[in-house]
Amino acid sequence: MTGTGPREQREGVRRQYDAVGSEYAERYSGTRGQYFRRLEADYVFALADVRGRDLLDVGTGTGRIAERALREEGAASAVGVDISNIVVRGDGGPTSLSPAPSFALMDGAALGLRDDCVDVVTSIGTFEYVADMRPFLREFDRVLRPDGRVVFTVHNAAHRAERDGGPDGYDLTEHTRASLESQLADCGFRITELRETFYANGFVWRWYNRFERRSLNRAGAAFVEGAILFQRLLSRIGPPNVHGGELVVLADRST
Repeated sequence: MTGTGPREQREGVRRQYDAVGSEYAERYSGTRGQYFRRLEADYVFALADVRGRDLLDVGTGTGRIAERALREEGAASAVGVDISNIVVRGDGGPTSLSPAPSFALMDGAALGLRDDCVDVVTSIGTFEYVADMRPFLREFDRVLRPDGRVVFTVHNAAHRAERDGGPDGYDLTEHTRASLESQLADCGFRITELRETFYANGFVWRWYNRFERRSLNRAGAAFVEGAILFQRLLSRIGPPNVHGGELVVLADRST
């Protein structure tokens, strides 16, 4: 996708996720998947107060954020949109909530929604492949009500620079705080809060798989639960002199 325009880049992302939708859904499924599924949502809803509000989740993937918004966070409604058909074809999407989230195939930079229709926009992982976020942010601004808020995640450029001296040329896009502030300001937003996240999924999954191979399922489940609790604590205190791999950003309108 390097060297292509925004539309071509998004089309490449769509094809990629259409091809690997089942593998993507598996990342969040079962006991092992609880690690990512719960921690990721924890990070988001620590900043996104959706109780009694209408939520739009852009890049919804398997629909996990929209589902939790209704099931646990008290959202009035939840709509999930994605450029890929992962949810539409049912690869791990939620099925049993009442009221249930609504889902649609839709480009986050060209939302087929009316103006001023939601209170909160979340977007988790969407900007992993997007250097210029402004087409999305302008659409978020359009569909948000006057007191609306945005919560999204991006890869943290400081983490990679700290780890190996700089970006290694792959297609994922990393952002600095300065680049985020600039793009948000161009679209009428300002950063209200920014948090770094810490994941150890490789370590957790490697050890969980060892328990699973030995049919020690209860021990594996307990290990995952312990890892989640440890990560929550780590995120509160933050390791000294270490940057998290992702940034969770809460943005409000600047006026």
